[in-house]
Amino acid sequence: MSTLVKHRGYLSLWRGLVPTILRDAPFSAIYWTIYEQLKTLRNHPKTFEIFFFGAISGTIAAILTLPFDVVKTHRQAELSEKKLRTNFKEPHTLNLLLDLYHRGGVKSLFAGIMPRVLKIAPACAIMISSYEVGKIYFIGKKIKAAETDD
Repeated sequence: MSTLVKHRGYLSLWRGLVPTILRDAPFSAIYWTIYEQLKTLRNHPKTFEIFFFGAISGTIAAILTLPFDVVKTHRQAELSEKKLRTNFKEPHTLNLLLDLYHRGGVKSLFAGIMPRVLKIAPACAIMISSYEVGKIYFIGKKIKAAETDD
């Protein structure tokens, strides 16, 4: 890290921030929109349905935002010593996306799709299930507390 700061400055510590934001903000919007729509298919979805809805929503959001994850990974991988010691000019996110596309087509923008989906789908399923179960639990606690106050 000290070599990176010495050769590229403190701002280099945030390398990949723009593609990360471009990945994460749309990911959340896509994820929550799809999840809430799936949840409306059932009046009171069971825990396994919530788990499934979370996995499906996460999978779709991960696939749609994968090109920005690929760019972020490329940015972080460019931290080699050779590039630190030269006046390497970092390409803008759009230029890197276009470069990847020109070198390998659409396939290059979706490199690593299986590992990402295999990581994101269960993570989203567990997160949303925990959220929903926790929400039900604490609403129940609040109702019981209100009843004892009366």
